[in-house]
Amino acid sequence: MPCMCMMLMVAAAAQAKEWRGIVPLHSTRAEVNRLIGKPNSLYDRYEFENERASIMYSHDLCADGWNVPRDTVVRISVVPKEELGISDLPIDLSKYEKFNDPEVPAHSYYVNREEGIRYDVVAEGKDKGLILNIYYEPAAKDEYLRCSHDSGGRADSVQQCRGVGRIEVDCPTSVSESDTLIKFTAQIYGADPNLQPTYNWTISAGTISSGQRTHTITVETAGLTAQTISAKVELVGFPRKCPKIASCKVSIGSATRKAELGRGRRCLPSR
Repeated sequence: MPCMCMMLMVAAAAQAKEWRGIVPLHSTRAEVNRLIGKPNSLYDRYEFENERASIMYSHDLCADGWNVPRDTVVRISVVPKEELGISDLPIDLSKYEKFNDPEVPAHSYYVNREEGIRYDVVAEGKDKGLILNIYYEPAAKDEYLRCSHDSGGRADSVQQCRGVGRIEVDCPTSVSESDTLIKFTAQIYGADPNLQPTYNWTISAGTISSGQRTHTITVETAGLTAQTISAKVELVGFPRKCPKIASCKVSIGSATRKAELGRGRRCLPSR
């Protein structure tokens, strides 16, 4: 019965493009506090009986790629605590795009851009189809709120050009000091499939242990405590004036969270 309740909760949220009454780009921190209270776990997380959640908020107009006020919900990351398969949900998978990560073949991603729902799913092995993360993100109807290169935003903004939509970097919101390996993944949306860029990564601290010149790197952070590290990727081989740079920051231990997105938040292109 608990598993069935969890399945229905997730499905209902997906259909309504909300989680516990919270809608990206429309709900505020004050509304979140009213609906579910303040975070009750480490790293500003929410712990519930059946799931764990993190909420990313805007830091200012266009500071996170969206023209919404400070403390507006931008993204919600939910981790089910019970085993839940993608096939168990009463959703129409034909409405989802499926992506496979060539660097991490054990993961697949199901994305419904219209509703702003993304599932991170085990792609192989005995746990194939098991949901690892559920992301509630801005829906297609909210694209009018996206900051453009000419929007006057004071921070990172989304740039567009023919053949390339946008570049983003996924990374954890924060990690504990015992987590010594951090993965950063660059994702390109709307690109011409014939474009095959080289990924040039730089990091502010730690060591790139694998993945340089590919879209995913692993950074060794052993010995780094109470600080924030950033990883920046520059794409070599894309047309001029196209978005080529994106970055993401991760808080280690008790470091203060910075105003960028990642896994738990998603980072947007740098100028």
